[in-house]
Order: sequence, then C-alpha cells, then structure tokens
Amino acid sequence: MINILVVDDSSLSRKRTIQAIETIDIEHTIVAEAENGEEALQKFREYSIDVVITDIEMPIMSGIILTQELRYLTQELYIIVLSSMVRQEIKQKIKKDKNSFYLKKPLKKELLEDILGRLSHVLEKKELT
Repeated sequence: MINILVVDDSSLSRKRTIQAIETIDIEHTIVAEAENGEEALQKFREYSIDVVITDIEMPIMSGIILTQELRYLTQELYIIVLSSMVRQEIKQKIKKDKNSFYLKKPLKKELLEDILGRLSHVLEKKELT
C-alpha cells in the first residue's frame, strides 16, 4: 500500500493528478492534499506518507524548498516533482537524489503508472523485511 500526498497550488492540477493516480492499478491511498509546501510539511508530519507528488512553482513554499525540507526529515521518502517548465538545474538536482523523480506537466499517466508501480514493489519488499 502506498500512502500519497499530492501538493499543488492549482486545485485543478491536484484533481487531475489524483484522477490519474486513481486509474492506476496499485494499492494506494491519497492520504492528503496541500496547496503549498508549508501546508505539505504539516500534512507530512501529521500522516504516514510514502510518496509526495509536488509541483515546483507554488506560493509560500516552492516544491524545491519542500523537497529540501523533506530530505532533511528523511531520506526514505519518495518524491515526484512536477513542472510545466524544463529547468536543467532542477532536473540535475533531482537526478542526484535516488528517491526523487522529475515529471513534466501535463502529467503522462503511463509514466506515473510506471514509477508508482516500481515504488509499490520497493515498498512491499521493505514491509516484508
């Protein structure tokens, strides 16, 4: 079972991301949603989260700052960063983190399905050990 937190300042984008996840055949729960990084940090501390799916450009706290704050708290969390812009410095920073993934908006369901499927297997193995 994957517990997911979806973070995006656009309610429409959050809804579309959640709808894409709902069509994927993996055991999951959308544990919470957040409009910005600050709210996401609060939800992360409140709930048991395995995967955070976050936009980059958000008010109050960006997805990049959120990612840094989450990494300060744990290295075990999986983070999927979404952006409508391709920025090489962001992609490079994310590539260095083995538990983070960069996806371009609009979100391609097949790519999200592949990543969440792989993470589901990894998390299952961790639970069995």
